[in-house]
Amino acid sequence: MKQYIYFMAIIALLAMSCGQGELQKEAASDSTGTGINIGNIQELSASDTLPYNDSVTVLQSGGAPIIAADWDKKLVKTAHLNLELHNYDSFDYALHHQLKSFGAYIASEKQERTESTVQNTLTIKVPVAQFESLLGSLNGRGILVKEKEITAEDVTTSIIDTKARTEAKKIVRARYLELMKESRKMDDVLTIQDQLNNVQQTIENNTGHVNQLEQQAAYSTINLSYYQPNVITDVQPDQPGYGWQLFTSFTNGLSIIGNVLLFIVAIWPFAIIGIVAWLYFSKRRNHLKTQKSIQDA
Repeated sequence: MKQYIYFMAIIALLAMSCGQGELQKEAASDSTGTGINIGNIQELSASDTLPYNDSVTVLQSGGAPIIAADWDKKLVKTAHLNLELHNYDSFDYALHHQLKSFGAYIASEKQERTESTVQNTLTIKVPVAQFESLLGSLNGRGILVKEKEITAEDVTTSIIDTKARTEAKKIVRARYLELMKESRKMDDVLTIQDQLNNVQQTIENNTGHVNQLEQQAAYSTINLSYYQPNVITDVQPDQPGYGWQLFTSFTNGLSIIGNVLLFIVAIWPFAIIGIVAWLYFSKRRNHLKTQKSIQDA
């Protein structure tokens, strides 16, 4: 009797295990054989960000993300300087030639000259490591600092946050690609493709934003304006000496003679006509006098 009970118990256990196996097969066939559930796509889209823990790199270890922190400070430094100069040309020449030694370059330049001042306005981009050195060189003898303002914006958190979100979006993109491979219905494919396009656009926007912030942090900005007022003085010219006056008078006389000769040469036709006319009238007058003398005799 006991052997019969043990035998029936073993048969019951085997039946239960076979039933569970069939249920698992049916569940698997429902999830893969008939296509992708759209609800799974929406759920994935709603939870496509990772927990933010000041990370820039997301690594996979056993299916779980590992956060790698990067707290290298990223500062966007900007300076505004207004200088009054004693010698504008000397400072302008030296500035343009020394920028290369700091690894800096001019992003924009505008020069203005008026009756009262000469002024130049520059936007200088300089590596952040040379920012303080270049500022220190913009001082010295003949340079009066009229205005100076320095600001620094910490964009470290923004860069780290954007990088972390970008890595999370890349994981979401990989999941969507896997779902697309498993999909069997055209509607599912189109829905996944639409989500993929949105994720890709977000990744590209985040990457561009990070690149922009890193470029701003790598090169600081110096907005420099410098000018020199025009100094007007009433200085009487030196009086020339007696020898110089004599030489000047002599050259002026020669100039007058030359001008007279040029005038005579210019009117030579009229001079010839005048001489011919004078000779004609003189001869005629003498002829008339001779005839009158004969008649009187």
